[in-house]
Amino acid sequence: MAAQHVWVRPEWTKATYPGLLLAWRRHPKRGWEALVVYAENDDAHRVEWRLSSEVVPAPNERPPSRF
Repeated sequence: MAAQHVWVRPEWTKATYPGLLLAWRRHPKRGWEALVVYAENDDAHRVEWRLSSEVVPAPNERPPSRF
């Protein structure tokens, strides 16, 4: 699977970050999770598993309003 551009909105914030989707996995209790790398700012990058509800495809440059 090639990396895909996504928007990431972690449950602990209302901010939306640009990121790359690297992989999917199915957690027995949490459901589908996405391994994403995203930039919180110019100096802070995260690589972590996020709930599928916190990640949407980014076909354009602006985050979706439904987020």
